[in-house]
Amino acid sequence: MKKDVEKIAKYGAYGAITTVFNIALFVLLKKLGMYYILANTVSYLLAVFFNYVLNKKFVFQTKTKENKKDEFMRFLIARALFACLENILFYLVVEKLHFHPYAGKIGLSIVVIILTFYINNVFVFKE
Repeated sequence: MKKDVEKIAKYGAYGAITTVFNIALFVLLKKLGMYYILANTVSYLLAVFFNYVLNKKFVFQTKTKENKKDEFMRFLIARALFACLENILFYLVVEKLHFHPYAGKIGLSIVVIILTFYINNVFVFKE
């Protein structure tokens, strides 16, 4: 139980760092005139690679002999699906519910953090 609490705390801390990186990059790209869905995609993809390194090194620390390439591919597949889901929801939140893109980005980031912890724990970094 203590190990699970520690893992969740680490995931939360490194997830917060990644989220700040993601949102800051999104805001920068948006201010540079990039369309919000494209800015979201670019910032998300760069944050995914950053997050993989943090998760692999500090949170999940898998010790399996499994091919690291397979693990990374599972990570990319999971995150690609989440990127699609986030962009669809982002469009709906901004265009249909009329949220400001920054508010939509922050709200969806929280949802994605929670869902990706579960996916990372059971699918990507299997221990």
